[in-house]
Amino acid sequence: MPPAPGATLATKALPLWLAELLARRLFGSLAGERVLSSTFFPLYKVYWRLRGAGLAAAWGFKDTLWQDNPWQDTLRQQGATQEQDVEVEVGADKAAAAPPAGALAETVLRVTSGRYLSVSEIKAELPREERAAFRQEYLDDLVRRGSLRFMAAVGPGESGDIECRRCGSRRRIAFSWCARCAIACPECPECRDMGRMRGCDALYTAAEPPAPPAFRQDTTLAATPAAPSGVTLVTPLQPELPFALSKAQAQAAGELAAASAARQSPVLVWAACGAGKTEVAFHAVARELESGGRVLVTAPRRDVVIDLYHRLEAAFPGCRIGGLWGGGRFLPAAGPSPQLIVATTHQAMRLSASFSLVILDECDAFPYNVTPMLQRTIARLSEGGVFIQMTATPALSTRRQVAASGRIIYIPARHHGHPLPVPSLHLDRSLASWPGGGVEAGAGGEVGRWGGRGGSSREGAAGDTGQVPKVLAEVIGETLAGGGRLLVFVPTRAMVAPVARSLQQNFNIEVAGVHSASPERDLVREKLRSRELALVVCTTIFERGLTFPGVDVAVLFADNEAVFDRATLVQIAGRPGRTTAFPEGRVYFIAARKSRSMLGAVEDIRYLNRLAGERKLLL
Repeated sequence: MPPAPGATLATKALPLWLAELLARRLFGSLAGERVLSSTFFPLYKVYWRLRGAGLAAAWGFKDTLWQDNPWQDTLRQQGATQEQDVEVEVGADKAAAAPPAGALAETVLRVTSGRYLSVSEIKAELPREERAAFRQEYLDDLVRRGSLRFMAAVGPGESGDIECRRCGSRRRIAFSWCARCAIACPECPECRDMGRMRGCDALYTAAEPPAPPAFRQDTTLAATPAAPSGVTLVTPLQPELPFALSKAQAQAAGELAAASAARQSPVLVWAACGAGKTEVAFHAVARELESGGRVLVTAPRRDVVIDLYHRLEAAFPGCRIGGLWGGGRFLPAAGPSPQLIVATTHQAMRLSASFSLVILDECDAFPYNVTPMLQRTIARLSEGGVFIQMTATPALSTRRQVAASGRIIYIPARHHGHPLPVPSLHLDRSLASWPGGGVEAGAGGEVGRWGGRGGSSREGAAGDTGQVPKVLAEVIGETLAGGGRLLVFVPTRAMVAPVARSLQQNFNIEVAGVHSASPERDLVREKLRSRELALVVCTTIFERGLTFPGVDVAVLFADNEAVFDRATLVQIAGRPGRTTAFPEGRVYFIAARKSRSMLGAVEDIRYLNRLAGERKLLL
C-alpha cells in the first residue's frame, strides 16, 4: 500500500485519519489516487456526523463550537481512561532526540520490513537494550529520510469507507472520544484483541525493499585446465525431503507445480487424512523461490506453523526464512527480506506486501473457518498471486468455489497404499435416552453431563454404577480381545471423567481421560504414541494432526451434530491406519440414529478410496 497522501497534513488539530481523508478529497488526483465520489463518504458528511463529538476543534472552531457542544461532559468522561496513555506517549520526553544510531535504525527497518506495526509493536520487538533507548522521534527521523512509511491504522479505504488497515473491517468501525486529539476517532473493535487501533494511531512499514534474489541451488565443479574458474551447473531447485514421495504424492506434486507455474488460482489440495499433503507443496515452493517470488505458508494453529517452519527450514537449507507466531519471531538478523515467510493466520494480519504464492494449510480449521478478518487477510495477501488451500476435509462451499474458477488436486491414498478405514455405523436407539447423548446433547452444563439431568431416573447411571451403553461395551470388548487399543471420543468435556471411570470399573484396566483443560494432556498424548495405554476417553482435541500407531477409534453419540459435524468425523476417522507398521484400523460411529454428518463422512471416505482405486494407487 502506498504511503498515505495525507500524512504531511496530520497535526495535533487534524488527526492522521482525517488528514488522509482531506488529502484524498482535495489532492487525490495529484497523489495518483482516485478522487472520491460524493456518493462515497464525502467530507461534509464526515463533518456534520461528528460535529457534536468535537470535530469542529480540528477545523479551528474550538472556541465557538466546542463551548456549545452538549456532549462535551460525556465525551470527556469517556476519554478519561485514555489520559494516562496519552501522558506517556506525548508528555514523557519532549526533548529533541538524536537521530537513531545505525544499529537501532537497522533493527527498526528489519522488524518493519514487509509488515505493518504500531509504535508499541515495534518497541516490543526490539532487543532490551535498544528498547530502553527507543523514542518516537527515531521513527520520525526515519520517515524524513524516506526509509520508513506510515499511514493511519484506521482510515479511508479505496471505496471511501473508513476501514481498519490491519484486519480490513469496515462495518464494525466505531467512533469514540479520543483524549489524544480531543475529538472522536474511528476505532476497530474486531481486531482489538491484537492491540487497540484508532484513526490517530500510525502503522509503520519499511520503505519497499528491493526484491530478494532468486534462491538457487547451483553446483560449481572443480577447476580444470580447460575451465580455470570451474564450471557452474544450473540445476533445478529441489527440496530436501527425509523420505521419497509416494506415487500419489508425486502425482499431486507435479500437478501442483504445474498449476503454480501456469498461475492457476485458486487451487485446492484435497488429501486423505495421513496422506502427507504438506511435503507435496514443497515443489511448488521451490519453483517460486527459484524464480525470485515471495512465498507465504500459513495455518490457523500455532503448533502446526512451528512444525511447518522447521520442516521448510530442513527442506530448503540456506534459504532466508522468516517465522511468525504467537510468542515467537524468527527473522533473519541482516540482509534482504526473507523470501519465504511461515506465519499463523493471525500474525499474517500484520504483513504488508502481497505474495506471489500463498499456501494455507488446514484451511477448514478453527479459527480461520469462522473468522472473516482472517479470511480477508489471506485474500489480501494472495491477491495477484497463486492461492493454494490444503485440507483433508474441505467444506462443500470451498469445493464448489474452487471447481468453478480454479483446480482441485487429489491425494486419495496414503503412502503405504492401503485404503482408508471406512466407519461402521452401530445404532442403539436407547442412546437417545442416555443423559448427555443423542440430538439433545449440548455443549456443556447439566444437559451435556454423562451423569444426567438433576432428578432424572437415570441420575448417576454411569458415574455411580459404572453402567456402559451395550453397543460401546461390545466394541471395547472386541478391540481388547484382539489386543488392540481404542480411542473413545465423547461430545463434551463434562463427560470425559465419568465415562473413563465407568470404563475402568467395567473392564478393570487403566483408562485415561483427557480434554483441552486437562493438565495431563501432553502425557496422555505421549503414552498413546508409545502404546502404553489401551483405552483413552477424549474430546475432539485429538481430532486432527496426530498419529497414534495401532489405534482404533469409537465416536460415542456420533449423531450429536453440534460437535461431530461432517469434517470432524472425517478427521477422527483418519486417526487409525496411518503408519506402515499399522496400515489398517477400525472406526465405529455409535449413535441412536444416522445423522447427515455421519453419512456424509462415510461418503467422503468411500469417494477417496474409489478415486485411489481408479488411479491404481492401492495395493
